[in-house]
Amino acid sequence: MNKTMLAAIAVVIILLTAGAYVVLSLSTPNIKGDDNGNDDDNDNNDNDNDDDDDTGPGDDTPLNTIDLGDQTLNITFPVSLGSAQPKVTLDVTYPGQDEEDITYNRGPTYRFQITSTPASGYNGDVLIRMFAELTDPIDEIDPQNLIVTNATGRTLDWTSDTRVGEVINHIVISGDLGAFRTNGNATDNRTFDVIFNYVGNFTLTFQAFDLNTNETLSAPTEVGPLYVPIKGALVASVISTEWRTNDNGTFFLVLVNFTNGWNIRHTVYANNLYLSNLTDTVQVNDTATSFDSQQLTPLGGTTQFLAWFDITGDREDFTLQYRDSVTGEIYDLEIPVPPAPHD
Repeated sequence: MNKTMLAAIAVVIILLTAGAYVVLSLSTPNIKGDDNGNDDDNDNNDNDNDDDDDTGPGDDTPLNTIDLGDQTLNITFPVSLGSAQPKVTLDVTYPGQDEEDITYNRGPTYRFQITSTPASGYNGDVLIRMFAELTDPIDEIDPQNLIVTNATGRTLDWTSDTRVGEVINHIVISGDLGAFRTNGNATDNRTFDVIFNYVGNFTLTFQAFDLNTNETLSAPTEVGPLYVPIKGALVASVISTEWRTNDNGTFFLVLVNFTNGWNIRHTVYANNLYLSNLTDTVQVNDTATSFDSQQLTPLGGTTQFLAWFDITGDREDFTLQYRDSVTGEIYDLEIPVPPAPHD
């Protein structure tokens, strides 16, 4: 074999070796553990795996959020851990935490965060389940009274069950906040949004369970009571006025608008309206007024109706009051100057 042939073979060997090295380099995960597949569904937005700061034992091996699908556990009440040592500890932070005399509003969104810390060496699939109860003014919660949305935008589906107590039975709702797989030393952080859709004292409880065996992994972590008081006001205004004459006589008509600014349902009644012209104060004519009453939905429910009054007098002397029979409040309504009565 001549020198030229030997040189050609050496070049081929060098090229093949370099190509194999490139292939191996492209298929090997980096030491940060970032090659974990698609992370689009991962709720652990607080786990930062892109920098070199060692902020915790789990930074190099991020936890995987588990897509529950239809999988769940048939656990409808918090479970006592008894004397067993917890395999997961939970910590919940939320707006107003540790503040004295804090109250919450019906309707706004409150951002919560839950941190799940497995005991050293614990491996498994962890399900975080949430329980909710309501007291004051009632001891029964409805699944519509609390809206919870996790970091992926999924709204919790509540299961309702009745817990039998020594004094009173009351309803508890429960749902799955999310699940993750732990390798034994990493902390899971996830956020979720809470909307209180009723009034009263809400108590929220969080607990960790083994997704595959139903084993209780943590003690119940209770938040509350979170008080949502009844508050607001009724907004009443006059839209227009007119005189109207028919076979029964001449009437002064007032078109009234009511908007419910209370955070609970509120009923308005036509016969709570009174009209005065400085000499006489008369109640609305129930027979002529077709409107009787209407229950308005919280925070914005509205209605309007035409109130009829048997009254005469100077057109500039009229005042209108709505005497709320529900709250006892009296609302003075400003009315535009009515036109003169028809002849």
